[in-house]
Amino acid sequence: MDGDLDLIAPEASSNSKGIEITGLLYFVDVPVLRVLIDKLRLNYTFIDMDKEIQDNVSKFFNVRHKGSAMLQKNFFEHFTIACNIGYIDREGYYIRYNFEIDEYEKSKFTSYWLTDLRLSFQIKGFTLYTEATNLFDVEYIDVGKRGEANQATVKGFEE
Repeated sequence: MDGDLDLIAPEASSNSKGIEITGLLYFVDVPVLRVLIDKLRLNYTFIDMDKEIQDNVSKFFNVRHKGSAMLQKNFFEHFTIACNIGYIDREGYYIRYNFEIDEYEKSKFTSYWLTDLRLSFQIKGFTLYTEATNLFDVEYIDVGKRGEANQATVKGFEE
């Protein structure tokens, strides 16, 4: 297996006083039998964040565990299909307005799984592609304390 292991050393961010971060980042390309897939990449990130923020209210959230698996299969030398399955587990809370009771509530971030798919075709140094994100239409709260859009489809080309 070919992989890298990085340790994020504890440090205080210069523009965010009172935050100390320690973490671990690991990714590995797993050798596979090329019958079903051509490439398998596993990623894992662990972050431990100590925040000393007045009144414990912040626009920041803490990704505690983040993992993903990317599976890729190549067809006919120019065509590729890739699937990415990811898991995110976060600590912390956000403030949400409850219209039914007409007041703000403290809500805990919940963990979630996302699945994305990308089809691409390479020819003469260009890649044409289409990708679909959040295939299973998972609802989750992300940065900015707002619900994320449902499924999305993108088409384009790269040089």
